[in-house]
Amino acid sequence: MTTTIREPKTPSPEKYAEQVGQRPYAQQVRKGDFDLTWCRAEPGEGVWGQWGIKAEPSRRGMTLMDIEEASGLSPGPQGPASVAPRGAGSEPGLGPREWDLNEKHELWADNLVALYEEATSRQWRATEDIDWQLIESLPPDLERAACQFNTFLTMGEYLVNDVLAPWLPAFNTYYHEIKLFLATQLMDEARHTEVFRKRIFANGGGLGMTLNLGNALAAIGATEMGKGARTSCSRPGTTSRTPSMSSSRGRSCRCSVSASTSARPTSTSRSSGW
Repeated sequence: MTTTIREPKTPSPEKYAEQVGQRPYAQQVRKGDFDLTWCRAEPGEGVWGQWGIKAEPSRRGMTLMDIEEASGLSPGPQGPASVAPRGAGSEPGLGPREWDLNEKHELWADNLVALYEEATSRQWRATEDIDWQLIESLPPDLERAACQFNTFLTMGEYLVNDVLAPWLPAFNTYYHEIKLFLATQLMDEARHTEVFRKRIFANGGGLGMTLNLGNALAAIGATEMGKGARTSCSRPGTTSRTPSMSSSRGRSCRCSVSASTSARPTSTSRSSGW
């Protein structure tokens, strides 16, 4: 199956500046009439959130756990229909925002913050942390096999990021912890892509053959990518098809999509091309 992605029509910088300049608020600012509602609002009355909170760094430094303990802003069972960060007030007249995943039981894990802190503290750089100059020369057939395998792995990393990324805008910003942690997973997959591609070109080889990834994964018993969980967005008239993340041995990823799940990661119609 083919994947069709509609590219948004992005205006030129000049056209965009012209459009912004026509907005009433932009014209107001250019006349020196600034809206200082945020500055004059009293904390806790709906426009400004909190004030007077001072978090103390723990032994590791200033962690998300430290600021949550100081602020007392633990998430409730359901997020509001808003783009407001948890604990923040809202500009008067700010419209609502509906989210695909908005119930705590759908997306929460008690160790999300700890996992995020661990992911960000244990970073490594493929550019410097791998001794690329120490790679030994291989016979041509073995080097070709190594390059083919890394070409296959590169395709797999593209797939993982393509599956994970659409979930980011599905989560209510009220539950920012899941967004932060998922972003670290995306970065990790991007780094895998970097490593595999650098290995391909580090030893006199080159990119190999593009494979039918679904057949290749099924052949090694990883998954049947051709069979996805058909999903429908909570917004009317939209459906998507997300590859199943369950293995042939019956184990499922914690992020897998069930065919019975009601909330969806995307609001655009897409079909899996893998």
